[in-house]
Amino acid sequence: MSSMNAKSRKLHLSAPIVFLLVLIPFIIVLTAGLGTTLAVQSINSQKAMVSDKTIEMATTAAELIRPYRDEVGSIQEGDEDTPAYHHVYDILAAFRIANAGTSGELAFIYACRERADGTFEFTIDPSPDPAEFGEDLEETYALRQASLGTAAFDSAPYTDRWGTFYSAYAPVFDSNNKVVTIIGIDVWANWFDNAIWSNSRSIIIVTAIAVVSGAVIAAVLFGRLSRRLRLLLSEFTDLEDDVRLLTADLKKSEATEVSVPDDGDEVVALRMKIRAAQKELHDYIEYTKHAAYVDPLANVGSRVSYTERIETLDGSTFFGVLVVDINDLKHINDTYGHDKGDAAIVGIADVLKTQFPEKDIFRIGGDELVVLIFESAEQVKPRLVSLTEALAAFNQNSGVPFAVSASKGIAFFQEDDRGYPDVFRRADAAMYVEKNEYHRTHKPFER
Repeated sequence: MSSMNAKSRKLHLSAPIVFLLVLIPFIIVLTAGLGTTLAVQSINSQKAMVSDKTIEMATTAAELIRPYRDEVGSIQEGDEDTPAYHHVYDILAAFRIANAGTSGELAFIYACRERADGTFEFTIDPSPDPAEFGEDLEETYALRQASLGTAAFDSAPYTDRWGTFYSAYAPVFDSNNKVVTIIGIDVWANWFDNAIWSNSRSIIIVTAIAVVSGAVIAAVLFGRLSRRLRLLLSEFTDLEDDVRLLTADLKKSEATEVSVPDDGDEVVALRMKIRAAQKELHDYIEYTKHAAYVDPLANVGSRVSYTERIETLDGSTFFGVLVVDINDLKHINDTYGHDKGDAAIVGIADVLKTQFPEKDIFRIGGDELVVLIFESAEQVKPRLVSLTEALAAFNQNSGVPFAVSASKGIAFFQEDDRGYPDVFRRADAAMYVEKNEYHRTHKPFER
């Protein structure tokens, strides 16, 4: 009788142990896969944010020298004593000092241009070790895009006699809307790479710990059965808590405790912990995607989602572009504070949502939004009228001590357009015509 009971207990213990010995390798592979996916998502999201920041710096510098856009395009070697040269030189030098950062991320800023033969040359370089006027500048993808009128970032580092950098370039248009100068921003490659990996290290470490812990647990189970099974549950509980707390911290949300039945069934408890950890990792992957593709302030498409979306617009589908730029946003921020400036941005975004699908609205800069339109000009005309009425209603009820306004420009695809950049340039130019008229007829905050 005693012998039969011992055999029964042995068979009862073997079933969950065998089940776990099959399950543990699956957990290891699954954890490694989820961790790798999470790390890649985090790296890509961080890379997009850092590259967007660098493009924004180049675009801002290009906008600063816009008042001298016609003069700077005609500067030649030997013009170092001209007022235009000094103005641009001083602006770039001050910009470099102001944006060097505590970690020295901004390495160099300079002006360059395309020669008649399609090659590129330096023109104005305020660096401590400047390039000579007319010195060759090697062509990159971003530099060529800027020469065609679109600010861009080189995803691969470039090495020259000054060091190794990642670069962004932004065009400067003259009064005839021709690219006459290009502003280049170089950031140190080491700083860029560290920024990309800084937020991903903890994820990789936790994933590695999970994989190693699973392997150790599997090895221990081969040695001691019942006691090692309880040890496995304890260690995986700690791991599940670490993952739960990590993802809760990254999402800035409250961690959720997972309750398990206290009936002594370690296999059931372990299964519930595994499912909870999988859900936490899956939720954070979705959170990372949302953070990369949605602007957190305006709650519309981000610069990343905008870039991916416009790559699909090749003229096979009719489309239009509405460019919206908030007027006097810098004055609002400087006078009333950035919280009021943020309220203006959110207000304009909400007004746009009343007339256009939210999925077609993107914030591509601090004060600039873009709406992709898939209707004809006649169909859109009533929406633009309603847009003006909606903005007036917003100002009447906003509660802020100023009227929010925006300059707009719209353009539609034509047969002679080469692609989306041509349509965007026309819409952007129309927006600037309206903005210049606004500045001519309005004082800041004038109702």
